[in-house]
Amino acid sequence: MTSIPPTTQVLRTALTAAVHEASPALGAIAHDAALVQPLAQADLPSVLRDLAAPGGIAARAVEALGDAPLRPTGALRDALDAGRIIATRDAGASQRALATGTLQEATKHAVGEGMNGMLYRYALSTDPATDVQAVLKTHGQGGAVEHFGAQLARSLGLDDLVPATTLDAAAARIEFRPGGGPGNAARDAAYLDTALTIRHLASPGSGLTPVEAATAGRIERQLLGSLDYLLANPDRNPSNLVVDQARPGATGAVTAIDFGLSGRGVFGVHGGTTLRPALGSYQGPSGATHVDLDPEVVAHIRRNLTPARIDELHANLVAGPGGRGTLVSPDSFRVGMQERLAQLLTGRYEFHPYVPGGFGGVARTEPIAREGARGLAAARMAAMDGFGF
Repeated sequence: MTSIPPTTQVLRTALTAAVHEASPALGAIAHDAALVQPLAQADLPSVLRDLAAPGGIAARAVEALGDAPLRPTGALRDALDAGRIIATRDAGASQRALATGTLQEATKHAVGEGMNGMLYRYALSTDPATDVQAVLKTHGQGGAVEHFGAQLARSLGLDDLVPATTLDAAAARIEFRPGGGPGNAARDAAYLDTALTIRHLASPGSGLTPVEAATAGRIERQLLGSLDYLLANPDRNPSNLVVDQARPGATGAVTAIDFGLSGRGVFGVHGGTTLRPALGSYQGPSGATHVDLDPEVVAHIRRNLTPARIDELHANLVAGPGGRGTLVSPDSFRVGMQERLAQLLTGRYEFHPYVPGGFGGVARTEPIAREGARGLAAARMAAMDGFGF
């Protein structure tokens, strides 16, 4: 008898369960014959292509959720009851490698130009050996703010949706994760919901049904949006979302990067205020200006993030290396975070669509013209629009 590869078996079980144990939320797809068909190919890249295809199971599961309150079941329900969300990897191993590894100068490789210069990644020498690589972001490039954003994300349980980070006297070390941006057209919540659903279904051993995976994905997407709201981070865009679902050797991972512009969303030049900051992509459907959080998300935030925790993280930022003089170091920003946390706990928040530019005091409503720009000049112009790591 031919054995079934683990990834195929997990997905076959998940798809079958979606039919035989479907909740009313699945609606018409409960009788979709394709849900019970074995996958034609077993390797992970093929699984990812099948899941991501137009009309694929991930997109259909997201659509089936509709706008009704989420109903987590199984392992997802157990995780939420324990104050956690479903994880797809062990972030602790990367954290340890960043903290203890030695940068290998000979492996230095440019990954892109940010607001304050070129960023580089390095292989790490660790014991035991790992394949973790580090992107170095100096304090002049906003390393302390990057670490602060990641710490807040971890308080919300988003450990494996953001890179691991460490901070020392010189810079932040940020875990490098392979993948690519989803493209400029992929900016709405439905895209991110689908990508996160794929991430869960492609995770070996997850055991989640498609509707459970879509539920987990929506919870994570709303938590990520809440994180950007708390940080007044306007820079969530396709260039700052790393999706590893297309390249050879893809893992299915989705990673939110770059908190360097945190605090800028409250500036009037971008259209923002303390309780209605300017925010970027993935908050909702195109044109949205508010978010209604699912009660499960509100309960998770209430359980995991308190005003005292915000005070602790902010105090660590200000007292730590590189923290003073940043947009998020003033006490007024800490107070603003407290106010935004209180707003999140009402289950609804409003935001202003981010107006790129304004760095010289003048707002732009259109991106800078890039005609004729090449190489570093093009990268620098892109960075001026707030895009890129």
